[in-house]
Amino acid sequence: MNQTRPILGMVLAIVAALSFAAGSSSAVIAYQAGASPLSVITTRIVFTIFALWLFIRLTGGKTTLKRRDRNVSLALGLLLGVQAYTLYEAIKMLPVALAILTFYLYPLLIALSVHFMGRERVSPMLALSLAGAFVGLALALDVGGGGLGATGIILAAISAATFTMIAVTTQPMIARTGDSRPITLHMHYSSLAAFIVIDLAVGEYALPSGPAGWVAYAAVPVLYAIATTSFFIAMGHIGPVRTSLTMNLEPIMSIVFGFVLLGQVLTPIQLVGAAIVIAAVVAVKLDGLRKPADHGSSAKSSNP
Repeated sequence: MNQTRPILGMVLAIVAALSFAAGSSSAVIAYQAGASPLSVITTRIVFTIFALWLFIRLTGGKTTLKRRDRNVSLALGLLLGVQAYTLYEAIKMLPVALAILTFYLYPLLIALSVHFMGRERVSPMLALSLAGAFVGLALALDVGGGGLGATGIILAAISAATFTMIAVTTQPMIARTGDSRPITLHMHYSSLAAFIVIDLAVGEYALPSGPAGWVAYAAVPVLYAIATTSFFIAMGHIGPVRTSLTMNLEPIMSIVFGFVLLGQVLTPIQLVGAAIVIAAVVAVKLDGLRKPADHGSSAKSSNP
């Protein structure tokens, strides 16, 4: 391997994490200017389909799938729609960092799901990390204080659960085909179709007002496309586990962007809780590095 590739892969993984985090904060600014999660997500999906299709074509990949994989991917696209909508609604209701932090339980949920499916055993590290993550999340969400709306927390948790189902289902397909991009592309096809139907049923496509609102609205799909493309290239250079380890910068940068762009301040106890959750996720992924196979191919492109 070219010696520059690990460095390039790490840089691109960092770019992906920063872009995902910035996109979440941009969505909140767009909401404040009058946009809605429905309009933001629909626009993001359209842009993502175009960008991902172009990326696949330029890199010599295939945009087609075998019938079975295509049908499964299209069905998963409906779950992808649920995942995106619940997360973007949670971002609207909660501080961005806390919504993303709750969503970031998905690596632990994936590891637990794989155990119950009989693919892997629960390691002592996973058990300890699960316990630590839930304690940390309780601190971060100030469960005892009751200052945060339960609806937003539940929606973020649903987003994590649906993303877990998507990741666990697509993992064998990705291992078999060797390329997650056409799978992700087809998921976005059906997701877009679902959102178009919902938009027509609602009869309203809320758009932002003012320059700042429009800049933020346009930034969401652009940042998502940059993040997705960077993530795929990074996986090719440093592997899925190392890439996903670097992606733990996303909740950290969500705290930073939430403070800088939105004025959302977490208490010291919440910051401690966030640190515990992130440390637990990192521990599980490091544990995965010690396994013989490089598991954990993550469909991050399915993320908000």
